[in-house]
Amino acid sequence: MGDKGEASETDLFKLKHFEQQFFYHAEQRMKAFNFFVLFVGFIVVGYANAINDKSSAFGALIGGLGMVASVGFFSIDIRNAKLIHDSQDGFDSCWEDLLTTSLPSTQTDQTPPDTSGKPTGDGARRLSWSLLLTHAFVLRSMQATVFALSFCGMAYAAGIHRHTQLAILTIAVLVVGVGIAFWTACHEGIGATRRIHHIY
Repeated sequence: MGDKGEASETDLFKLKHFEQQFFYHAEQRMKAFNFFVLFVGFIVVGYANAINDKSSAFGALIGGLGMVASVGFFSIDIRNAKLIHDSQDGFDSCWEDLLTTSLPSTQTDQTPPDTSGKPTGDGARRLSWSLLLTHAFVLRSMQATVFALSFCGMAYAAGIHRHTQLAILTIAVLVVGVGIAFWTACHEGIGATRRIHHIY
């Protein structure tokens, strides 16, 4: 850190670095989503061809590929989200240091805010509902849905033709997948709330 009231070039470089990392990983996250949508199109076309050709083996292969890819994109999104949040944490830390360096001591010698990050009252209720509209939950729910449908297609191609049994299995897989998507989004949402409480 430099002297009081003056930010060093190192501090500004670190701030710029974390800012660039944030935008880079955010862009990578959206690119991964675009690739996922493109991949789903290939899966649908491939399974349609398997049905037209009455090829059970090819249909099962396409279904299995869809399941594996859905898990892969799900994991990539979690990783990208972590990198984004890490970059944001680094940026926020540098920004707080710069504010502490630049502001007079009379403005910084105040009672620190509550940094527990635990939402209460209306904030907690808004957080629980807002999680259903986050990028993380919506995207991962889509991936869980593709996983469940791919499972259904693979099971049908493998010889499970009882519609009731197949529907129950597919719904069970979908519920578990969406539950995992909600849990991961909830974990990220609580972390974001802690960062907001820490800053403001």
